[in-house]
Amino acid sequence: MRVIVDKADLIVACKSARPFVPRKSTLPVLHTVRLATPTDNLHIYGTDLDNTVCVRVSAIVSEPGAVCVPLDVLTSAIAGISDGDIELVSTDGEMLDVLVDGKVCASLTGMPSDEFPHLGFADSSPANSALGFDVSALHGTLERVTPFSSRDETRPSLCGVALESQSGVGVVFASSDGHRLAAEFLPLNGADVWPGVGDPKHIRVYDGAGMRALVKLCKAEARAQKRMDMTSAVLVSEIDASGQGVGRLRIDFWASDTSVWVRECEGPYPRYAQVRPSEYCGASLDTDTDALSVAVKAVLPAANKETHQIVFQMQDRFTRLTACTPGVGELTQKVRSDGSGVLRVGYNGRYVLDLCKALPKHAQIVIAPMSESGAALVTSSAVPNFWGLLMPLRIST
Repeated sequence: MRVIVDKADLIVACKSARPFVPRKSTLPVLHTVRLATPTDNLHIYGTDLDNTVCVRVSAIVSEPGAVCVPLDVLTSAIAGISDGDIELVSTDGEMLDVLVDGKVCASLTGMPSDEFPHLGFADSSPANSALGFDVSALHGTLERVTPFSSRDETRPSLCGVALESQSGVGVVFASSDGHRLAAEFLPLNGADVWPGVGDPKHIRVYDGAGMRALVKLCKAEARAQKRMDMTSAVLVSEIDASGQGVGRLRIDFWASDTSVWVRECEGPYPRYAQVRPSEYCGASLDTDTDALSVAVKAVLPAANKETHQIVFQMQDRFTRLTACTPGVGELTQKVRSDGSGVLRVGYNGRYVLDLCKALPKHAQIVIAPMSESGAALVTSSAVPNFWGLLMPLRIST
């Protein structure tokens, strides 16, 4: 393999691949990226076996070929090289030489490309029918929803992010760990209906780690499309499980010429929309995210280290937050509120902070409980398509 690429383009490609290359693995080849030249471009593949990325970099290909090299070693080797064109040469398919002006700057020990996992789905073309989203809007939705998926591998479906199509007008993204939930409707941006969907209530669940990795890619893509004055859009399509072993979600970024495949999770996803409260007790907390975050952080040191319980005493015009642990002490804060009604209820303070963090700074946040033992609906006028659920804690006396 012999190719000439721009150093800046290669650095960006390595950064895009980083979230999909595991830092710890019993398979050494998974620490590498596969450099290949199936076309006139250089393709850089990274995978953790669940989720995969392919970044295409403009290049001058003199000799086609492929080689696997450790991503961190490659990034370090090219970081100290001056800007401009660099040449990548692999004569035996195992070593990679990095040249500048014909002089070898680094020789990297790699692995044969045939040891890299076979990614048959990565060679397929995008689906004829796909969903189109504004990439900035998709970034915001993923940033708000993905942190709430579970990390408990014994509940595989909750470790993912659910996507539910809404009759061809948009998709609801939802995630939950069983204690809190976040969901947001994202409208389509001039695209087709989800391929192969007969039922408008069509739910698929995709790996949470892969969906979280998309957040940074979406942010970088939005910046790139803005610089290039492109239509801010990203295409999302499904790969059917038949013949592929497992279903996958494909996301194509236009400006960076990057494709990502996220593995579908096993098992049914809970009917999250059915647990959304339809009746409320009349009491609520209506304030802004910054004020609530400051108050929660102020009392959290006195909360139980396992439950992080904070008692919310909701009243007209203000809510009192109290955390108390024997042997530690008690801390109290008052938050001004436009809510009404009286209710005493306990919540996990860290979960409240996560919900505040999911919303914009200085945004309105409304916490409306069903009862002292029922779920609370969390909404914000700043993000009207977003809603969350917060489960209460039994108040310890």
